[in-house]
Amino acid sequence: MPKRLHQLGFFLTFTLLLLFSRQASSQCNNTSSFGSVAAPTTSTPVTITTCAFGGEYSTVTGCVAGSSYTFTGTGGTGNYLTIRQGTSGGTVLGFGFSPVTVTCTVSGSLFLHFNTNAACGTESVCHTGTVSCTSCGSGTATACTNSSSFGSATIDPGGSVVTISSCSFAGEYSTINGAVSGQILKFTSSAAGDNITIRSGTPSGPVVGFGFTPLTVTNNFTGTLYAHWNTAGCGSQSTCRTTTVQYLGVATCQNTSQFPSSAVSLATTNSTGAAQTVTSCNFAGDYYQLTNVVSGKSYTLTSSVATDFLTVRVGTAGGTILTSGTVPLVVNATSASDLFVHINTNSSCGTQSTCRTTTVQCTNCLSTPACATAPTSPANGATGICPNTAVTLSWPSVSGATSYDVYFGTAASPPLVTNTSGTTYAAGSLTAGTYFWQIRPKNASGTAAGCTVWSFTVSDVTPPSITCPANISNPNSPSTACNAVVTYSTPNGSDNCGLGSVSITGGQVSGTTFPVGVTTNTWRATDVNGNTATCSFTVTVTDATLPSISCPANITTNSNVPGTCNAVVSYTTPTGSDNCGLSSITQTSGLPSGGTFPSGTTTNVWRATDVNGNTSSCSFTVTVNDATPPTISCPSSISTTNNPATACSAVVTYTTQRALTTAA
Repeated sequence: MPKRLHQLGFFLTFTLLLLFSRQASSQCNNTSSFGSVAAPTTSTPVTITTCAFGGEYSTVTGCVAGSSYTFTGTGGTGNYLTIRQGTSGGTVLGFGFSPVTVTCTVSGSLFLHFNTNAACGTESVCHTGTVSCTSCGSGTATACTNSSSFGSATIDPGGSVVTISSCSFAGEYSTINGAVSGQILKFTSSAAGDNITIRSGTPSGPVVGFGFTPLTVTNNFTGTLYAHWNTAGCGSQSTCRTTTVQYLGVATCQNTSQFPSSAVSLATTNSTGAAQTVTSCNFAGDYYQLTNVVSGKSYTLTSSVATDFLTVRVGTAGGTILTSGTVPLVVNATSASDLFVHINTNSSCGTQSTCRTTTVQCTNCLSTPACATAPTSPANGATGICPNTAVTLSWPSVSGATSYDVYFGTAASPPLVTNTSGTTYAAGSLTAGTYFWQIRPKNASGTAAGCTVWSFTVSDVTPPSITCPANISNPNSPSTACNAVVTYSTPNGSDNCGLGSVSITGGQVSGTTFPVGVTTNTWRATDVNGNTATCSFTVTVTDATLPSISCPANITTNSNVPGTCNAVVSYTTPTGSDNCGLSSITQTSGLPSGGTFPSGTTTNVWRATDVNGNTSSCSFTVTVNDATPPTISCPSSISTTNNPATACSAVVTYTTQRALTTAA
């Protein structure tokens, strides 16, 4: 390596200085430069140098803000990379063992520092460095959101490559479990040029990172991640590709400025469980020291800047990393050694000279209060609570509780809400359904667990009540009319949740004219929640007026049918009327007008029937007299002599005559 001999003396001196004067750091800053290249514009790796030493840095010029670049190191030992921006000692964009992917935030130069380990170790052995633009594939990488799910996997904290699916399509997303804030994760697709988008919380949640395969991201979310697989420009493709995820380590930071300058004792939070303020003015780029750590206890670290990233080291400011992640960060103490908490703006170890309040709280230093007994209102299992009434959530207090967590909602595992005892939900704000709630009393150290989930039901299952008047029987009035104006008490109703309306659904309302016959009046009560009930009664109007009928006067006549004693008699057919309407006039006995009446008296009866079946009758007689006297014929006069001669008289014989009459 003749070209490198002129550097060797300097390098050995530099190495000795590092070994004896510098403590281990996970963000390295070398001072010796070797190798440079222009930033690539494609995803094809470009070699920066084939022989950088561990302890040197190389320059990549012309990086574009917003573009993502993946750096690799091979050869030598470890290949621990630190990428800085702007100057060789500028802002750290990313660090860790090869490969490391960063996103350029300001157009300009990036600086790749080569070291053997996280303690910034050096060696005089050649390292080959490459850089590729992971957002410069076939087109520009895009943050995509797919709607079709396929494949799932759980991250292996041991660092093995986990296959998510052997046949994902471009246009699908996969579910990634076991993600913890601060992890460095590498996602790959076997289809070269695939565009990968990582979202958090939900398939359409916030973007953790995106770029072309292979994609390395620093995860800022604890929970479930969703990896969306696409061709460039969020394209789809029904071709199998194998997809993987690999845990590469945790993003960790090490700052050099201690504030407060003296250690902060955990004695207060250890004894009370209360949140303890470290300081009201930490900067991102500081670290603080915690003493009186109790092994086996859990400490929650917070910052007033919700996005701050913390790295917790044990024993010394550069000691073993216990955990890292965004606030609030829970630290499980595994020993009584002091804890050193490094504060940064993000997992790239960003700094910021802005005051933030930092706190620490022992979350299991006090026994948790007992769970609350059954709530006082509504009672557990209560049903029939009207949707249109206000509901007040009240529960008994628990001795030793300083506050309460309340979980309330329609799910069997209700979400956390901000209710306090006596919280009232206004009428109508709780729709019909079953509500679940849980009260967890808290002391200064945290929330009680294992409390019973109670429930109550908001529903109106009770129909309203409605009362109708008794049946009404009413004759027609006035007598000249065939109907009646009927007045009755309008039905009334009531309901446990509130009556909406009472209305008639059949029949006639009070004060109107009812026809003859039976009218059924049906009324319906409807409550405010749509439940109904009905009642009915009848109004009977009777036609009590009989029809009138008028017959002609009695008739007396002589027989007028020659050769008979009969007479053909004509008379005026009876007439009638009725207030409700006449149905018919019929003869029930006698002979019709124009009929041949026999000698003697014939009674003729006629009946009028109205439309409601009432009847009236009238009658008259027809008397036929025989006014023709009988006829009789005598024999001729007879002259005879006495016979015998001795007598003075004679026996005379003649034919007796019979009188003729008009009888048949």
